[in-house]
Amino acid sequence: MDSYHWKYATRIRQYPQTAVLKELEYAFRIAFLSSEHLYISASALMENAHSRTILKRHRTLIETGHVTVIGAEETLQEHNETKLKEHYHSTNEPEVRESYKRRIRMPIPYEERAVEVGETIHHLWMRQLESGIERFFVEGGCPSTSDTWWERVPSMLEGAAFVAPHILEIAEITPKLFPRPPSLYSIADAGYAEAHCSNLAAALISDLVYLDLTDASLLGDVALVSYKRAREALARNNLLDFVRACSAEELLGLRSSISLTQLIHSKTESDNAIVDLGQHDSRARPNILYLHLEAHMGDSYNVSHISGSSLNLGSFNNNSPRLEVDSAQDALVVLEQLRDLLAEHPNALSEIAPVQKALEAGDTEAARTRWDGFRQALTTTGLAIGMGERTVHLIESISNFLN
Repeated sequence: MDSYHWKYATRIRQYPQTAVLKELEYAFRIAFLSSEHLYISASALMENAHSRTILKRHRTLIETGHVTVIGAEETLQEHNETKLKEHYHSTNEPEVRESYKRRIRMPIPYEERAVEVGETIHHLWMRQLESGIERFFVEGGCPSTSDTWWERVPSMLEGAAFVAPHILEIAEITPKLFPRPPSLYSIADAGYAEAHCSNLAAALISDLVYLDLTDASLLGDVALVSYKRAREALARNNLLDFVRACSAEELLGLRSSISLTQLIHSKTESDNAIVDLGQHDSRARPNILYLHLEAHMGDSYNVSHISGSSLNLGSFNNNSPRLEVDSAQDALVVLEQLRDLLAEHPNALSEIAPVQKALEAGDTEAARTRWDGFRQALTTTGLAIGMGERTVHLIESISNFLN
């Protein structure tokens, strides 16, 4: 998830950061279980600390060759230099500009992919003009559709990224968006998604709740993997909580034992799809483009059958090493995992919420005080006795960060 999509979810949609982070990481895990390979855009890696945090906690998947970063340039360094020179050279968005000066301390494979998105977005844009651009706005303030202004938008961008903020900037208007799909945002996003999926022969994670930018009705022949149905398959096999809280090593072990496969939904095929949780078969796995977690709503899926009788979770070891928590963003995601493990203990959960709020506000001192209260509550209620090792590891990780 790059800076553009993070701002869309947390500022424009105003979704809670913790909810977005929780879905982001869980979708990453489902994508891994569903695919042969994961592709991450270089922009998502560089621009968003949350993306780097998730990758850091899944370092094992990188080391085993299951994740590749893609960009238009020959190397990641050249990609960063190009971004600084051509896109973020001004004082605009200084935090994004600084992110491209960062050194990545993970051995992530990089692959050059010169994906031409302009033509795809232009085609989608002109097609939407036929039905009237005013439907993208709740109220007035936009140029008349009888004018050719909207048709000239692609050329007026003068090389800038074909995204909604840039369009609104040259239009000098700030209308209220999102009256109904497709929105001004989703047109450009669908073009990026379609172009990348075609180039990579990849599928997209769909059906997300908080990361629902792309409108599937705008996409061409793009394969989709249903986040919703994958969760249902895991739940029916009592694996939903395990996949949420397990270590990267355990996730890798689970993937080698089962196959969370789907006959991928395509717009040129049937609207029905099958989620099958059974024996591992790498031939059934698609590539997954984890570009920025596209989503759509409304397509019909059918879970035909789930066969999980051969699973043996006894082979998975919960003696995971303590997680590395180096930032407030790391801590927020770990706290979400801890909340899931303590879901049946409301007293403990009530003590975690203030810690999350303090971290989101950047107040580490307040978070430390609240965390001490949480630790005390564990002792008072007796929850500290008999806690699973995974829960203990999560608590130790947060404690080490705050102390």
